[in-house]
Amino acid sequence: MHNCHYCQSDKLNRPCKNLNFYKCSSCGLYARYPMPSKAELNNLYSYSYSKNSISGSKIHQISPNIAHENIGNFILSNFLNKKNCKNLLDFGAGTGGLVCAIKKLDSNGRYIVEGVETSKNAREYANSSIGEECVYQKIPERVYDVITMIEVIEHLAKPWDDLIKINSILSNEGCLIITTPNLNGLNSLLARCNWREKKEPTHLIMFNKMYLSRLLYQSGFKTIEFIRFYPFSEKNIFQTIKTRALQFFGLHGGILVVAKK
Repeated sequence: MHNCHYCQSDKLNRPCKNLNFYKCSSCGLYARYPMPSKAELNNLYSYSYSKNSISGSKIHQISPNIAHENIGNFILSNFLNKKNCKNLLDFGAGTGGLVCAIKKLDSNGRYIVEGVETSKNAREYANSSIGEECVYQKIPERVYDVITMIEVIEHLAKPWDDLIKINSILSNEGCLIITTPNLNGLNSLLARCNWREKKEPTHLIMFNKMYLSRLLYQSGFKTIEFIRFYPFSEKNIFQTIKTRALQFFGLHGGILVVAKK
């Protein structure tokens, strides 16, 4: 019998018999059981971040990427430019797409934009493509005004530990920006046990707004705001209307939250 990864309760239920996800009735955690070991996770990521995969896949191409540009513009206009911020850290930077996008948008070089990424291949590709070493293996010893976790938190085995660490390196007026798939989104509700985000083997914990809020509060964040505008690509006016409607009713496929100390 499994115990909850977070609260250690044994009150777990398995909503989907075809998936190894369990929900804790005590704290609400919706997580994979058993959790893959570090070696198993390294194997899962080994192909995705292999040199051949990175160089050959559009997913990992660093430039241009409309999603990175859109969220980069969103961060610059709503946070970096308006809050007298000096720097940004992209936590889980991957191949550096967001770091690269913000650096290009920040043509005057007003901000220090850095990333942290554990994958050696992804990190080397990012630094080579950007043309400078700004994506590191470990978090630099500095305080940041803006920290981003873009489609990262669902890949973490113990996100509460990472959130506590992030809170400790965030400036007093700084903010953490998180995006993640929405467990209560329309796609999840319709697909149920066949939702692709649940089937992705590197997705370890899934979130809805309620559980993400609880986890952020317990990690030391005091102000939490869910943003309806989800700044990824919308191809036409009909897609825009659909996106806005889903956001209004809380059914969009993704969550975007801004947390402050």
